[in-house]
Amino acid sequence: KEVWRLAFGVRDQDKLEIEAGGSKAVMERKDGEWKSGGTDLDFNTVNTRLVLLSELQVEAFDQPAPTGTALGRVKAVSSSGVEAEVTFHPGTAAGQVLAVVKGRTGAMTVEEGKGRELLADPAALVRPTPTPAPATPAPPQGTGDGGQGTVPATPIQ
Repeated sequence: KEVWRLAFGVRDQDKLEIEAGGSKAVMERKDGEWKSGGTDLDFNTVNTRLVLLSELQVEAFDQPAPTGTALGRVKAVSSSGVEAEVTFHPGTAAGQVLAVVKGRTGAMTVEEGKGRELLADPAALVRPTPTPAPATPAPPQGTGDGGQGTVPATPIQ
């Protein structure tokens, strides 16, 4: 197997679009943070998709160009404007996904699991970064009752 890698690094990407299953996510990196419109996104979630794209393993080159409905499309744009656009199609055999890279003739067979993981639930990518819940205050300590919930008796003098 040969490893297909993008012509540029994951960290150099400033835009990522993923379209699959009738859903589309458009994400842009601004000031080091991933955003969709004005919504802050989880950096690691978006970065994981870029890593999947850059590390797809090609199982076979120069496959016939697929016809029919695509599984989805991914487009990454670097800070210098270099684009990588890949359209994914079902393979002809079980366990295969065909990848068609814009500007290249034919298709490549890639790992099905990673191809489908890359395209999975684009809408989840553009959900806002979860805000951590505020810490629940701890119950007061040292009430002087030994944990019994009673007020200590004071002897009358």
